[in-house]
Amino acid sequence: MKKWLIGLGIVAAVVAAIFLIGIVSETLDYQTVEHRIRNGELTTIKPDWSGNAVDQSSRFMDERNPFLPSTLNLLKWKLSENSFKEEKLNDAWQIEVKDPSEFLAGNADGGSPWRRFFDILADPELFYFRFLYASFR
Repeated sequence: MKKWLIGLGIVAAVVAAIFLIGIVSETLDYQTVEHRIRNGELTTIKPDWSGNAVDQSSRFMDERNPFLPSTLNLLKWKLSENSFKEEKLNDAWQIEVKDPSEFLAGNADGGSPWRRFFDILADPELFYFRFLYASFR
């Protein structure tokens, strides 16, 4: 019995240590522009554009509004009280659900649902799917 309890205590301590290391490492995380990446083969609207900013951890970043995801912020958000909970519980509106049998039978405006699916998929603007468009027209 003691060995089982000691093993459980060690596992709990390791999990707690990993969690704490994760929180501490996130608080030490920061973003500074290390370099920029630009594809010279692509034309850009701004001719003197230097490229996308990349931080020291090789992550793309927004220079004006750097965003660093944090587990601590996620936990605060998930464990905080929802201010709209009462409003959501009292909301009686529901979306109207229509009977799909006529549509699935192909009798509703325009024929088979698969035909419409292929019309969308095989849009003439998408030249890769023109063979589908021609065969289902």
